[in-house]
Amino acid sequence: MEDSQRHKSEESLSWTVHPASESPVRAGLTVMFIAMVAGALYQATGILLYSAITSIALPVTLAPFFMPATYTLDSAGVTVRRMGRTRILKWDQIRTVTYSAANVYVSPHTVKSFRDHRGILILCPNNRAAVVDYIKKVQ
Repeated sequence: MEDSQRHKSEESLSWTVHPASESPVRAGLTVMFIAMVAGALYQATGILLYSAITSIALPVTLAPFFMPATYTLDSAGVTVRRMGRTRILKWDQIRTVTYSAANVYVSPHTVKSFRDHRGILILCPNNRAAVVDYIKKVQ
């Protein structure tokens, strides 16, 4: 994983995460799985179009794993930039913070829900302590 930590100012914490380079074995297995599914689909149906659609659709759905994401924690809130999109969750919107071994999940909901799509999963495998300290300091 590429994790270059930069301090834009004393009030912010910023880093880039690339999940596929963090786990090259998993990335290789994922690519092999996509190729095997496309090949099996062609063998089963004999229609190349289905295989081509699968070869495009699966990587698109798995793009967050293959593309880098830049996280910024600053006085405004949590910002994630990935694949040309920017998501911002302001500190006053955050109601729940869940800590795990290498991630922190911030959510605007007070109750956990499997349908919570508004929260942000902050990947921080190499700087978890700094991220946790920053979040606790801000909240």
